Amino acid sequence: MTLPVLYWPELAADYLAAYAIAFPSAGGIASEPSHRNAIILACSVAEHETNNGRAWPGTWNFGAVQLRALTLQEAYAYNAGQLKVGDFTPSRDGVLHVDTHPTANGPQPYPEWFAAFPNRVAGIVHFLHVLWQDSDCAPDALDATPFSVADAMYQRGYYEGRHSGARQVGKRSYPLTAPEQANVTDYANAVAACMATIGPALASWDYGRDQNVTTVDARELPTAPLPFYVADTLPPGPPDDEPA
Repeated sequence: MTLPVLYWPELAADYLAAYAIAFPSAGGIASEPSHRNAIILACSVAEHETNNGRAWPGTWNFGAVQLRALTLQEAYAYNAGQLKVGDFTPSRDGVLHVDTHPTANGPQPYPEWFAAFPNRVAGIVHFLHVLWQDSDCAPDALDATPFSVADAMYQRGYYEGRHSGARQVGKRSYPLTAPEQANVTDYANAVAACMATIGPALASWDYGRDQNVTTVDARELPTAPLPFYVADTLPPGPPDDEPA
């Protein structure tokens, strides 16, 4: 699908507005990102996860952010076929999708409520809260790259990846094990691929605060020698595991 010419500049403007809402000048976090790459990196993460909400129309879920697990009663209804993927919670703050855990025998699916929002900016505000919290504000670093952001997100459990055998969140340390590194590299490559599209689309975006800062060229970013999977940029079905 070809997006309108103004899609990315308008989305970036909504991201900037959402950032000011999510992080008003308090707690040491400024009301604007430290550089335009923070917005572009966040857009790229959300593009990888849910195509910035386009993959799940009507939910405004950016980043495949989870809401909560199913209750026992809901799990029973799901197993009985009474609750289906795409159904909303009664309050419409959640939509049902199937996520997966990586195991030695392949992906293990499980149903989960993912967050849903009434409009685009509200969805971005929540996504930014979760992304910044679960990456230790990694996108805001002046030298942030898809790899540094993906690494920080993985350390805090934002996503699991497809390679089994990783240590539990909180028990990982450097150097990462082979499956852990593979998960980070897969994710970083997918985000970099999205950034390679989004960055040029925002080349003339009037960010306002530091317009002369050059956007990172994703083609120049070093990643570990693992293959990039084109499927990682397609609408998730289900997406990588996300925090509640």
